[in-house]
Amino acid sequence: MRREAEDLTAKLRNLVNSISKTAGLPRLKTKREQLKAIIETIEQLRYKNVPVPDSFYGLRNSLADEIEQAVSNQVILYFLKKELSQILATIENGDKSK
Repeated sequence: MRREAEDLTAKLRNLVNSISKTAGLPRLKTKREQLKAIIETIEQLRYKNVPVPDSFYGLRNSLADEIEQAVSNQVILYFLKKELSQILATIENGDKSK
């Protein structure tokens, strides 16, 4: 059982570390600002009837995907936090019954 607990803990740490890299709020804020800027640039170019380079659309789509992934990862981290809180409560209640 101890080995299973150690393996599970290691997997959970790896998952949290992996998810945390893309879920960071400061980085997400920066990405949202960049997305807003590129969208505004695209709109200005369209308004002036200037051809919009395909790379601008690619950048817009890439930033939107990164933001979506970061938000999704934040939801997963919140879920893990909630579940781990419940597990800790169960452990604490089990200790009190002794």
